[in-house]
Amino acid sequence: MIVEYLKKDGSKVDISQLKETMSIRGDKGTRARVLSLQYVAVKDDPNIPRFMAENGNAIKITENNQEIFFGYILNVSYNETSNSASLEAYDPLYYFKNKTIEKYKNKKAEEIAKDLCSKFGIPVNSLATTTKLITKLYVSKNLYEIIDDAYSQNGKYYVDYYNNGLVIKKVGSEELKIQLKVGENLSELSHSEDATQVVNQVILIDDKGNKLGAPEVDSNSIKKYGLMQETANKRDEAKSLLKGPEMSTTLTVIPGDLSMRTGKKVRVVSSHFDLEYTIASDTHTWDGENYSVQVTLDYEGA
Repeated sequence: MIVEYLKKDGSKVDISQLKETMSIRGDKGTRARVLSLQYVAVKDDPNIPRFMAENGNAIKITENNQEIFFGYILNVSYNETSNSASLEAYDPLYYFKNKTIEKYKNKKAEEIAKDLCSKFGIPVNSLATTTKLITKLYVSKNLYEIIDDAYSQNGKYYVDYYNNGLVIKKVGSEELKIQLKVGENLSELSHSEDATQVVNQVILIDDKGNKLGAPEVDSNSIKKYGLMQETANKRDEAKSLLKGPEMSTTLTVIPGDLSMRTGKKVRVVSSHFDLEYTIASDTHTWDGENYSVQVTLDYEGA
């Protein structure tokens, strides 16, 4: 693995030998993948290159000639007593936080994404194609909100950044060849299910407290958990308030696998289930010679 520090002037420094620990993480709830790197920072040792990262420059990481991360350094720190320093870098999707005003007429989601990326200098790799034409005014929305809104009208999609550009794919469209099995490559599996916030019936009421029509009901949930009721003033709001139990599954895979990224589908085999799930978050960690990846599974279809 090669870790390169890229300066604004075009020069670069190989800092691979200075790396102590490193992680790259992604999450469906955020836009950018984040690199956290701790490295050796010694001022007066002739055997160790002197290096100190600065915000605004970039980090590129490759393995077997394949880029696994590129991003801009936006957070640095230094501990002189321990002769170590750390940095955080964010891939170009960090700039999806920029807000804008845009008006589109009869445009597909991929056309909107391409237009915004062009205006804000974000490279594009590949964009999922859609069919619905969108006419809408977006006021004070960030780039991610606009793109997410456009694509969500065609289904569920996820954004990523690799091979030098933005990638948008349908959730679960890319199934990993790797199969996770307890006792083999799956070193840890933990699962929890919380039903304390379940809502299985919502009644509609007006401002005077009068009931409006039939309630929104999840009969199977009521049979299992008992009645857990909310109120709402609008039908759409009532439907959105219905809520099942919150489930969370976290997996640790050793050795890690670079293909395991948020939005992709993976098969998990244990004594409790043999199913395919979409990855909701991923954290790849390198500590010395050890490489692992921890993922959480998505029960909402991302």
